Amino acid sequence: MDAYNTGRERADFAEMVNDMMALLPGANPAYVRRMLHHRLRELCEETWCWSVTTPRVDVKAGERFYVIPLVHETRVLFVHTVFLRGRALGEREFEARIEDADAPHVRLRNAPVKDKACGIWFHVALSPFPRCEDFSDGLIVRLWDTLEAGVLMEMMAEEGRPYFKPQKAAEYARTWNEGVYECNARRRVGDSARDVSGLNTSWIPGF
Repeated sequence: MDAYNTGRERADFAEMVNDMMALLPGANPAYVRRMLHHRLRELCEETWCWSVTTPRVDVKAGERFYVIPLVHETRVLFVHTVFLRGRALGEREFEARIEDADAPHVRLRNAPVKDKACGIWFHVALSPFPRCEDFSDGLIVRLWDTLEAGVLMEMMAEEGRPYFKPQKAAEYARTWNEGVYECNARRRVGDSARDVSGLNTSWIPGF
């Protein structure tokens, strides 16, 4: 199974919830949506499957600290790469400090010697907060089957519900596990490429 190949062009949470409601008679759509968001957050945090390139930031001569521009209602999980003046820095050339969710930043080992408008930008892995609805174009499409399976495996295992189907829940659990494995495999590919100048980011959703 390829967790990133669903045959769809675009999708969002509302479409996904509607799709699952046909399989979950009597379910509360708001509950399904919360479950879906929980699964997406879990997948992001375990596999770094949601990675984006931030807007560019001005470089200041002598300044080594740069705040990472935040996507609304998200937190930075990991800094894949820092691009300075178009060059991908090696991992020893910068230090990421992301403990403060409100102001994650990067410290450069060597301060730039010249100002440069829009001279630095970052490629980061993100996780959504509960109110996040602004996802990279194509993210939900790429993860559709995995996310759907993650919700259905749990809800169909809820005894006493009209949609209780333990056998189907087990099938969806296998689909979820395969999708998580696929996402982690892509993450490992990204890790091995991270020190190469001109990082190949074609595998990263949302790039």
